[in-house]
Amino acid sequence: MSLRSIFKRPGSAVSHRQKTGWIGIDIGTGSIKFAQVQRTAGRLRLARSLIIRAEDNHPFDLQSFSNGRIGDEIRSALKLNGVFRGRETACVVSMNHCQLRTLVIAKGSEDEQRELISLEIENVQHEPQQPQEPQEFEFWDGSPGEQHENRGMPQVHVLSMPRTLSDAVANNLLQAKLQCQVLDAVPFAAVRASEMAPSYSTASIADSTYTILDWGYSVATLMVVHQGQPLITRTLKHCGMQRILHGVCQQLKLSGVEAEAMLTNYGVAATVRPTGRQTELQSLITSLCGSVTRDLVEEIQETLSFIKMQFPEQVPGYVCLMGGGAAIRNMDQRLQHEIRLPVHNWTLRGSTAESVSPVLATAASLSALAWEL
Repeated sequence: MSLRSIFKRPGSAVSHRQKTGWIGIDIGTGSIKFAQVQRTAGRLRLARSLIIRAEDNHPFDLQSFSNGRIGDEIRSALKLNGVFRGRETACVVSMNHCQLRTLVIAKGSEDEQRELISLEIENVQHEPQQPQEPQEFEFWDGSPGEQHENRGMPQVHVLSMPRTLSDAVANNLLQAKLQCQVLDAVPFAAVRASEMAPSYSTASIADSTYTILDWGYSVATLMVVHQGQPLITRTLKHCGMQRILHGVCQQLKLSGVEAEAMLTNYGVAATVRPTGRQTELQSLITSLCGSVTRDLVEEIQETLSFIKMQFPEQVPGYVCLMGGGAAIRNMDQRLQHEIRLPVHNWTLRGSTAESVSPVLATAASLSALAWEL
């Protein structure tokens, strides 16, 4: 099974009259998220969802794929839940298990470019006395226009993973009696998720460039999107939610589940300057989140500064925030105050923010692939 994206592999999978999407599965390192959307009168709604959280100090790592733990967890959860329909799925794995690189290659057909990229990956990973591991990869154009191409050599972004991992994903899903139709890439799934949000439908033409922050457990993925394509994609492994959760667990002597509930219910102060409405507990959580938030803000500001210098016509108009970090109460307001851009928590268009968690953004977009591929 190859790593594929909707941008590269259009086709047809299910009848457009079918109301229920696939089971979207977002396999992260801290949790596995499931979502299934339904379409009625041209509108989507979240029909079913489920989150499996990894045990404390036992994340869903690469070994969890090779030893079948992922398949066991999924099969047990779906059996107990019993509400999901069908067996067809689309899924992604954490960016922590993927490698992202930017290459400058010669112009050519898609097949010719794919061959050049394959050779480049082989050369990069080649080490004497070390066997080469075959890679599955997808690539997309990283140039916002012809004027930015490097002397006729287009810049492309390449996302790859070991073939052993993509095979293990398919085998684990088969173990759970599911059929994987698409192994997608997080950047593409996140872009489609952002297009399902209210902020996208209300954005002006001037905001055709925007930022996505998919703030996951082990890695935060920052994307600048221009005309539906990831122009810049960065993986910030030092800004993962696990740093915040670990700090809250240690300081307050809580389990991972309890720490998540604390962040969701109390959250951080909305602004840097404390107000009279800020509780003592919220002040403590704000302090515990401070280091990670500062690192994240610095990375966002650095990326925005780069865009302003290199692509002044593609400056983002807002930020779409999704993933576990978006579930922290007031974090959207906090980031907005820091980076001076509107920040919108993801939710499914037509739904209330309380009814659909931003943690489910990627899984929901995967479910909707049933009508796109």
